[in-house]
Amino acid sequence: MLSPGGTDDLRVLVGDKEARVLAASPRVYVVESPRDVKGRTTLQVRRGSELLAEGKFSNNRPSGGNRWPYVILLVVGVGIYIAVEAAQFAVDFGHFGSGGRF
Repeated sequence: MLSPGGTDDLRVLVGDKEARVLAASPRVYVVESPRDVKGRTTLQVRRGSELLAEGKFSNNRPSGGNRWPYVILLVVGVGIYIAVEAAQFAVDFGHFGSGGRF
């Protein structure tokens, strides 16, 4: 069990990197994991130099793949849809009334 106390000298380490403490209560600490720590590692809670808790930790973040191909595909798809609708409108409008006039 974690000993009570303030967060002034509390440190949470994910791997060898310090995690930012977002919130704390007497028995629960909420931290933001460092972005560059991925996969299996250890989690340590320290108050000053004293080790309060330690355990195994797995930080499985989704990979930050390149999203531009999906954005380009979406833009091209919307452009094709607009072109098809415009062409259909032009065909329909051409058959409307006499000679396409109102």
